[in-house]
Amino acid sequence: MGENSKTSGENGEKLTKEFFELIGWKGAVKGVSVKCCDSEHECKTHGNDYVYIYMRIFCMRVAQM
Repeated sequence: MGENSKTSGENGEKLTKEFFELIGWKGAVKGVSVKCCDSEHECKTHGNDYVYIYMRIFCMRVAQM
């Protein structure tokens, strides 16, 4: 069971990377932990396989990670 989960995760990471590149999102960051903003949630951070960070043209503030 653990081997299937590992293989599934690796395949998901590969597909995500390829998808981002296909749509032109080069430079995605791998293995990022984001602070949880829900004080009632038991986790302090949430892990992400890939994150793409970009500037929003309508809002010039930077998101805190």
